[in-house]
Amino acid sequence: MFIDSVAGFVATSLGASYSTAKLGLRGFAMALSGEIRSRGLDVTIMYPFFTRTAILKSPVFGNAKVPPMPRIFISDPDKVMCTALRGVDSRQLHVCPGFYSKFMWQALRFWPVAFVFSGVVSGLLLMLVRFACHFYGEGCNDWYDEKILRDG
Repeated sequence: MFIDSVAGFVATSLGASYSTAKLGLRGFAMALSGEIRSRGLDVTIMYPFFTRTAILKSPVFGNAKVPPMPRIFISDPDKVMCTALRGVDSRQLHVCPGFYSKFMWQALRFWPVAFVFSGVVSGLLLMLVRFACHFYGEGCNDWYDEKILRDG
């Protein structure tokens, strides 16, 4: 099992090094899967979105300073791991735990060129933030306003 990230299939502006490492890990795991499958071995790659781990306490991701992530976007690590283990048991290559990971995976499948050549990722994330803020509040508006003011 490889623990990757949504950044393993969608490059982000939050850090070239992070996106590069995660995209590279995905490529390695997929190639390895092709090589060892004939021996009866499987590879599972998990792509969590933001998960309640120590990285969320960091004020900086790569070169980008980011405000705290709204709780509505943060997954529980126990649920993420349960989903991952179910994926291993069912011999899935790709596992996307949680709504936001699944949403980004499906969006990439439907609009791959847009993801590569534009700011669609940022636009989709901001759209999700606005949607979540509308229904949940929880300080989301401060996060959204700070992101809009900073990035335009």
